[in-house]
Amino acid sequence: MNTPQSPQDLLDRMDAQDRQPDVDAAWRRFEQKHFAPRRRSVGWRQVAAVVAGIIFAAGLVVAAVQWARHTDAVPQQDDSTGVVVAATSQQADSVVCFDNTRLDSLLNVMATHYGMAVQFDDERTASLRFYLTLSTQEPVEAMLQRLNQFDGLQLSVKGDTIYVRREEVQP
Repeated sequence: MNTPQSPQDLLDRMDAQDRQPDVDAAWRRFEQKHFAPRRRSVGWRQVAAVVAGIIFAAGLVVAAVQWARHTDAVPQQDDSTGVVVAATSQQADSVVCFDNTRLDSLLNVMATHYGMAVQFDDERTASLRFYLTLSTQEPVEAMLQRLNQFDGLQLSVKGDTIYVRREEVQP
């Protein structure tokens, strides 16, 4: 059954076709259909990352505890320790052994033995550590000559003072 359409109906249909579509309304419908908010789910990668982080943190704690136990078990040494004086006989040369001893402690022992003073040009030089055996029967110049063999270190005697100077070592 075809009903005759009124001319007004035909004009309304023609006007509806000539109108511009509402783009904003169409976009909102598209968004609701295709970009509907989803529930956020926790992925297996996130769970694995959290578990790995917890294991890493626990490992750091265990390592810190072990390190603390180890450092408490090792006796702390004074900076000037390591000087051992051994005399083989009463007439023989007395030998002084320096075992991981700071240079300032080593030179203070020598300066005391020879009645001299020590002067450093740099505090960093005083903290250098040495493993060395010296005879107290040698003259002070011979002892200083042995110490001068180390790169970057220059020792000299002027009057009753031992002067220690740090030299730059060229590679």
